[in-house]
Amino acid sequence: LELMNYKKMLEIQGEFNRDVNNLKIMGIGFSTWLEIAGFGPNGSLESFGHLASWESAHIRIQPDGSVILNVGTSPHGQGHVTVFSQIAADYLGMDINKILVRHGDTETVQQGMGTFGSRAVPTGGEAVKNVCVQVNEKAKLIASHLLECHPNDVINADGGFQVKGVPGAKLDWTDVAQSSFQPLNIPENFKIGSLESRCYQESPGFSYPSGAYGCVVFIDKLTGNTKVDKFFAVDDCGIVINPMLAEGQVHGGVLQGISQALYENFSYTDDGTPLSQSFYDYHIPIAEEIPEYFMDRICTPTPNNSLGAKGIGESGSVGSPPAVVNAVIDALSFKGVKHIDMPVTSEKVWKILNDQSS
Repeated sequence: LELMNYKKMLEIQGEFNRDVNNLKIMGIGFSTWLEIAGFGPNGSLESFGHLASWESAHIRIQPDGSVILNVGTSPHGQGHVTVFSQIAADYLGMDINKILVRHGDTETVQQGMGTFGSRAVPTGGEAVKNVCVQVNEKAKLIASHLLECHPNDVINADGGFQVKGVPGAKLDWTDVAQSSFQPLNIPENFKIGSLESRCYQESPGFSYPSGAYGCVVFIDKLTGNTKVDKFFAVDDCGIVINPMLAEGQVHGGVLQGISQALYENFSYTDDGTPLSQSFYDYHIPIAEEIPEYFMDRICTPTPNNSLGAKGIGESGSVGSPPAVVNAVIDALSFKGVKHIDMPVTSEKVWKILNDQSS
């Protein structure tokens, strides 16, 4: 309500709709929503709701101090490589450019479940974090051996390792990585070349992203065409790893939801012949349909992973359809409209405006 200045918006709407010379009608709609995310199939449908989602990660430190990170979830445009690299760089205290993320290659990557249900960061990101923590602790054992101190006194600093309180006593990742392959430079009982870690991460429960969305629509009185003019989205996806990617996910999801609310429909004749066989007949949104976005977030970390991330990949598409439909209903309320089935096509709206709807 604060983001859209709702009281002011109501004044604008009232003034706009009272002007009989306007060829459009303005509507305002809202939705509040809660979704289930971070899940994954694990057997029969009967176990759904009790299962633990899992994902895998494997990390190997190369002799030059660079990192190969294999992840089981493979993205299709969400930016997982960037996010996983950020998580790894943070927990290794390393330059992000030294991290290579591999995915989707069954010849080199261990098993994984993939990306769906906004689970990549809550489950896959947790796996990445854990393998990085594990390999970092191994590296500290080597660093403490070389620096002749207790492992608990070694901290990550300046892209490497340092004795706590002694800035001059330090090593970089390359020093430690090369030493891991040198028998005389590793602690007793430390296996040569074992600066790697594998994790099959289970999440103890689901995550629950939520949000409140609002939008402004204008309906053409002559054609019934609806245009979403402004969209306001406040999301709670827990801890955000990359704000730009999170915002982009919402942008795309909202547009997908707008399309679902206004355009997308499988149509058939009475004998079952499909009428929406191509994009000539089946309308999808283009750049012209993108509204003006106004975004904000609140943060309630989930307790079901240590990152506190809930996921945000589906949020926009969950919250936008009801907000859009409610805005159309609001615009048509002077006709006594209280409900419209999706998609709210121009034909449906035109019939309502012309008192021809059933």
